[in-house]
Amino acid sequence: MESVPVRIGVIVPMLSECEPLLGRVNIASKKKISLWEVHEAHVGGSVIGIVVSGTGIINSAIATQALISEWSPDAIVLVGCAGSISPEILPGDVAVGRDVAYYSSYQTLSNGTINLDLPGIRYRTDYSLNSNRTDFVEGSRFKARFIHSSEGLLNLARVTVGEVQEHFRQWPDRQGWPKAAGRSAPRYVEAVIGTADQINSDPAAIAVIQDRYGIEVEECEGAAVGQVALSYELPFIVMRGISDNEVLTPVYGDLIMKNPADSDAIESESTQNAWTLFLEMARRIDRSDLVR
Repeated sequence: MESVPVRIGVIVPMLSECEPLLGRVNIASKKKISLWEVHEAHVGGSVIGIVVSGTGIINSAIATQALISEWSPDAIVLVGCAGSISPEILPGDVAVGRDVAYYSSYQTLSNGTINLDLPGIRYRTDYSLNSNRTDFVEGSRFKARFIHSSEGLLNLARVTVGEVQEHFRQWPDRQGWPKAAGRSAPRYVEAVIGTADQINSDPAAIAVIQDRYGIEVEECEGAAVGQVALSYELPFIVMRGISDNEVLTPVYGDLIMKNPADSDAIESESTQNAWTLFLEMARRIDRSDLVR
């Protein structure tokens, strides 16, 4: 009996992040889903459905919901670029989210202090009108603030990277671009990826989220995509190409403000290696990898 292809839903926040993929797959069909289009391609024995969601928590969450409802994926993968706030994770590296931390919710108090302990990600078992408002679950997969990537997909990434890492592109040394601090060979790293609708270059702000949540890489979509996927009991993983390091060379924010064309080029370049890893995973995946 012929096996049923694994259907991988792929969320990409920006078109610039998706462009490196388009030259490497043949789009077989497209389907309109609400505000978005799913672009379908065959990779090995799997089918991938690509959606450019738009940036931010709200756009990515709604796009993930639409993709699940209208395309019925077996797994969700978020691919894009992100900024490092760890001195060990440099432009050109591929960061896979071992954990994804949501850190956008906080409370400012009248004395000027900030309470960072508001519940972040909470998952209710019962949304009926008469349910107990305290009936929240913070189990092993739904701890406040953190979502854990699916073990099956993490293991697949670990096995696959050894086959493709030699094909990772070196980070270009260009005037005005973020630097890879002298390291030419990009790496695969598993990291705590932080999600918020903000980009931090201020050392004080970076220190707070590092100390409180252990965040090593920051972006604007992962926790939203992960929560929607896990709400449907779908395996998910976040894969980010590193575009900048805001601890060592904090230049990306200025590029966004002053030279959007350069920031688009950096976003596209930085996702190249993430797509290399993802495509090989898509070729290898089978249903035994769909373990949450």
